[in-house]
Amino acid sequence: MALPDSSAVTRVLAIPELFSGIFDFLYDGPSLAACMRVNKLWAEEAAKSLWMCCGSFCLAREWGPNPIAVRHLAALRASNVERLQWYARFIRFLYFDVEGMYDPSSPRVDDDSKDESRFHMVFRGVNFSHLNSIKIYSSRYGKVHNTASTLAQYLQPKLKEFTLSGGNVTDEFFFMIKKHCPDLTLLELGSDVDLEATSSSGFSDVLKSLRFLGKLSISRRSSKLWSLDVFRGIAVLKSLHELEIPNIPDDWVQSLKNDSEIVFFPALKSLKTGLSEAGVETIQRFIQDITTLELYIFGQSSHALRILANFQCLISLQLQFDKGSVIRGTDLIELSRKCNKLECLQIPKSDDYPEPNIPFSEGITDATVNLIAHGLPKLCNLHLNLGNSGLTEISLLSLGTKCKHLEECYLSADVFFQNLVKDIEPDLFPALENLCISQPVSNRRQYEDIEKTAKIFVNTVSKLKTFSYYNLDNLTDDDRYLEESIQKYC
Repeated sequence: MALPDSSAVTRVLAIPELFSGIFDFLYDGPSLAACMRVNKLWAEEAAKSLWMCCGSFCLAREWGPNPIAVRHLAALRASNVERLQWYARFIRFLYFDVEGMYDPSSPRVDDDSKDESRFHMVFRGVNFSHLNSIKIYSSRYGKVHNTASTLAQYLQPKLKEFTLSGGNVTDEFFFMIKKHCPDLTLLELGSDVDLEATSSSGFSDVLKSLRFLGKLSISRRSSKLWSLDVFRGIAVLKSLHELEIPNIPDDWVQSLKNDSEIVFFPALKSLKTGLSEAGVETIQRFIQDITTLELYIFGQSSHALRILANFQCLISLQLQFDKGSVIRGTDLIELSRKCNKLECLQIPKSDDYPEPNIPFSEGITDATVNLIAHGLPKLCNLHLNLGNSGLTEISLLSLGTKCKHLEECYLSADVFFQNLVKDIEPDLFPALENLCISQPVSNRRQYEDIEKTAKIFVNTVSKLKTFSYYNLDNLTDDDRYLEESIQKYC
């Protein structure tokens, strides 16, 4: 591929700004590998793409033109340390997981030999100078390998994203973030991260230095770290737009009202936390422009939806409740009327299954669902699982005719599909892919022709991929046969 030094082409292609633009159109490993053999300049530029992503997570998702395994990078330690360092400086995305985790054909080995975090010690002293994002996923041996001392080597000035799902961190680790990562935009500490060696003062100190932090996630509550000072330190972060934190006590939320001159949560758009009903009412004045809310409403709640109706910019709302909570039909209607941008509504949110705390319903009828469907035309995901619900197939018809974008529906209703297909319209559920129905009571009605009923329903709901019941204890033999038949025709 070498060209004569005197050619005009060679002179042009020796300008980095020009040939780097050419490489933007080369997105396959063999072509970039060939470019590395042209000259040193081309080798440098091609390596930026070839060695951009490292880790089994990147391999599974085919990130970059040539994602590599962590073990292949680590193997260079024994054969060519200089080559290891040369490649390491080009890596921008470094993700540690369990080898074979995303390969269905790979055998599951429950030992340390497949944990990519075991290579932290191999990389000791290696400078990942252009590292932009590092993610260390949770594993059985994560707390052994993922310690403050082994992770500190990845804290580079250009680092923007740091995710740790399992391991141990300390105040010293927070100090290293403050010292070496001034431009950090994402910090995630998962539920398997041990925070007992941290302090609220240590974390408060690092928060003050993270001027560009846009996403913060603290999944695990720790009495050592989680405090009023930390909460208030988070509340004043100017760039923060996505936040996940442990439950917020009422008096902490109340304390924000005492500082009228401070703007709290100025950029926040997404919040996942726990609040009491009173806490929701208090915090709404500070986050009225929020678009995504995932809340655990602790304590018995009776009017949470009426309060949440004031968040009129909401696009996604997912709720969990304590036992004894009540959802009222009038509040659901008000929510749908005021928050008509909602695309996702889950009560309770879907990953609470199989044993969620199901709130009681009061005054929720087929007419209520009809009004909700009318008020939420953009709805794509609905999960409505309520105790003592009196809903029937009429609610399903209302949703199918009014919510044209609905892709996923989990509904607590006593649906007799034989009646449903009699009144079915040609364009019912034009986008629906997943449907799950709870039978709240055991009905003993007999289907005349289950196969015919199933076929009509699936032919009408043409994009349906999965159908199931999620209250198996109350199913009749006909219900089970219908479930199998609908799934067969999907």
